[in-house]
Amino acid sequence: MELEDESVEINGRKLKKTSSAKASVANALVVLKKYYGIDLGNKKININIPGGTFVDGPSAGIALFTALYSSATNKRVNSKTAMTGEISICGKVKPVGGVAEKISAAISAGADRVIVPLENKQETFDKLPIEICYVSTVFEITELLFAEKNREYIAV
Repeated sequence: MELEDESVEINGRKLKKTSSAKASVANALVVLKKYYGIDLGNKKININIPGGTFVDGPSAGIALFTALYSSATNKRVNSKTAMTGEISICGKVKPVGGVAEKISAAISAGADRVIVPLENKQETFDKLPIEICYVSTVFEITELLFAEKNREYIAV
């Protein structure tokens, strides 16, 4: 699998940057292979992350992992579930910024559940009209979304 760099032309100059989304996909591929025995390295997968700016963050890490896992296992994800969080190559879910705004956007979009890194937990979230699930590893994500009991847990 080839992961392409992001590039943009500004004022006649071409700028190239390795995307955080690219790193998130790479991390997800490592975790899938290492902990789930799923090797997507020789598959043709197209992931398009639209945007009009030259900036992206790692917030889509668990969503990208979930999409790849879902595709590889032919298991569906509930479309009313939103998620945000960075993924490490060890399968840990790391905190991200702007979580309150992301939860608000999920509510506005009609989501009934949002998955958030445990380290982003705030008491004010408990009062929101949406189920918030806090996770610290990818195993918790697959257990939550696909009702799977996993063989091995990552020490957090």
